[in-house]
Amino acid sequence: MDDKDLRFGITEFLNEGAGGFDGQLKCRLSDFLVNEVDTNGEIVRLTKLGIDKDMLREAAPTISDAGPLTADLIELITQFLTSGKKTIEIPVGPGDSACQERLLSNSQYS
Repeated sequence: MDDKDLRFGITEFLNEGAGGFDGQLKCRLSDFLVNEVDTNGEIVRLTKLGIDKDMLREAAPTISDAGPLTADLIELITQFLTSGKKTIEIPVGPGDSACQERLLSNSQYS
């Protein structure tokens, strides 16, 4: 039994022949401080908390992937995005309605 073990309250080992390991116990706040370093090797420091107004800009909403959407639906969605409204009604086609009915009638978990 080593004096270091006794100092930390270790009085017995399950296997005296097993190899141990060495290390340092960390308990102070300063033991856990990490500094971010930039690409120039300088420590990064937070100098201000605000947001630069120049960095903010209004992005015009766009729909780049039309996929199965019709031109009318794209126009409806574009108007919704620019109107500031919180809800939108999108007409459901016969194919979508049939798909929804199949999902509801085949649901085993309802």
